[in-house]
Amino acid sequence: MSERIGIKAGHSVLKRATQSNLSMFHISGGISSSILPRPSIVDILDGKKYENCYMSARLKKEQEMAHKKTGREMGEVYIEKKVLIGSKFSDFLLYITKSKFLNERNSPENVFYNFLATPMPEKFIRFYLDPRKFCSLGYTLEELALLMFSEYTYCCSPEFIGIIDVDTKDLDDTKVLESIDLEMHIGGSEKIKHCFIKEDTLYTIGSDLEYFLSLDNHIDTTTVYSNDIHDVEKTFGIGAVRRLLIDLIDDNKYKNIIPDFMIRSGKLLPFKKSCISLYERGFISEISFERATKDISEKIPSRVVDPLDSIYSKIWFNSIGS
Repeated sequence: MSERIGIKAGHSVLKRATQSNLSMFHISGGISSSILPRPSIVDILDGKKYENCYMSARLKKEQEMAHKKTGREMGEVYIEKKVLIGSKFSDFLLYITKSKFLNERNSPENVFYNFLATPMPEKFIRFYLDPRKFCSLGYTLEELALLMFSEYTYCCSPEFIGIIDVDTKDLDDTKVLESIDLEMHIGGSEKIKHCFIKEDTLYTIGSDLEYFLSLDNHIDTTTVYSNDIHDVEKTFGIGAVRRLLIDLIDDNKYKNIIPDFMIRSGKLLPFKKSCISLYERGFISEISFERATKDISEKIPSRVVDPLDSIYSKIWFNSIGS
């Protein structure tokens, strides 16, 4: 999995049998050459929600052709970014000021009114936005102003200046600001942080399958993939989770036993002691590594038999699949 996991993974899988399993679950460290995020084995076995996930899907033919006609470098996406990446107005906002500090029409910041041949309002609130951020996602100032200030009269500067003036007229500036939700979600999915195209496939950093599948005018929904086991369970069910777990677990010895255990109840369970103990039988699962010899010796006189069908015993005796 290209991550150093060692003892941490051993403890998360079988706390009392750490040393007996360390050689099986330890994977040497390294740096993955892939730019796509991949969950660690610890995240997978613990069943926790993780952020190291991505989605992918083939572009529809018309989208693929449109991308190639743009002549942009491979990997750059503009229209899809606005559609996919979750954004709030505050993500683009630099700061806010009031007209009493900006009442000179010929000042450098107000000169765009001369070019627009638009009368400058006597009283307004000015919003300074970062052009690099909103332009990189494909938004325009006019589009953002319409989304945020449709109930007010407003004026937008050229894109590279990044100013929106909201005419407050006889209104109280403080109340106007209170009525505007600067944290309002304006587009995309909040779970998707980035996207890019490679060849004919669209990739996203972050997973939101429900939203992704709704973009059937952009992507071929029959080719959608996500490596987020929780999102897959929510969208496609527990059967799809098993297939994904087999894909994510590199060790062939455990490709079946771990997925089968994690889905055996009909919902996703972590592969760790608190859940394993619910299904354990036999005295081997009670043995502690530090006192294994003593524990076994105490059981011999009473002729206790262990059926060797528990997860502990299979790992102890390396009998996975037998």
